[in-house]
Amino acid sequence: MKKLFTLAAALVCTLSISAQTVKIMKTDGSTLQLQANEIDSIVFEPAAPSTIVFNGNDTVTINNNAAWTYVASDLSYTITTNSDGTINLTKPQEVYANTIIGTITQSPYTISNLAYDKEADAYVRDYAADKLTTHVTAVNAGKTTMDADYVLTTGKVTVKLDFIGNCIVTDTYRFGNMPFPISSRFKGTSSAGN
Repeated sequence: MKKLFTLAAALVCTLSISAQTVKIMKTDGSTLQLQANEIDSIVFEPAAPSTIVFNGNDTVTINNNAAWTYVASDLSYTITTNSDGTINLTKPQEVYANTIIGTITQSPYTISNLAYDKEADAYVRDYAADKLTTHVTAVNAGKTTMDADYVLTTGKVTVKLDFIGNCIVTDTYRFGNMPFPISSRFKGTSSAGN
């Protein structure tokens, strides 16, 4: 009798497992229903990297001095998502005309692995340890007064995104042994969010 009860219990468990269904509700409102015995395994794979380009202007202020504020216009900042949830920010070549040392051109560079900070509601990274390099030239009255690669010895960036295609990037950094900081604020939009 004991063996018969054990066999009946095992049969009931097997039948109840094979009779279970898995119901998946999709974001488009449809559902997918499968029998549990049809599923070998479920694997969650990271999303493929995606890239969004934001077009706008970058305003820089040197040494927190409003008189030393300049604008680089018609820029395209690129944000690429990583499979671990971080993002990479690529700043394009930027040209600032009529500065106190002439027209300054800064080469593109990428700041990698900005992590989302819930408290700031933004992607944030102190990238000073990366020792990123950018090439900077300055031309004043037709004469090149600066033409060299500079290490970004300090740098902290914040990228704030919204769901309607707006992006604000604030970045405070220094080139080499520069005695004062540069603060930049890029404001751009992307058609991808609209």
